[in-house]
Amino acid sequence: MTETKRCMTPDCCGEHYSRGICRRCYERLNKRVMRGRTTWVDLINEGLCKRVKSRLRRDNKVIIKEHIVYISLNPDYFIGENI
Repeated sequence: MTETKRCMTPDCCGEHYSRGICRRCYERLNKRVMRGRTTWVDLINEGLCKRVKSRLRRDNKVIIKEHIVYISLNPDYFIGENI
């Protein structure tokens, strides 16, 4: 059985949602960011949350990069049956 990750905020027992914190703590901090009172980088440096993990695996990034290079080298890619 896997153990449920808990929020890293002291005195909070919510389940991990994103950035190492629960949904309630995330929304609280996100309000501060959206209002311009702080940034995610500042919150990470203060130890209040973690960096967001990339949703793309490294393999996918390479494939996407190669595809973009191919399209940029072949400007007629979007003409005809390729799309």
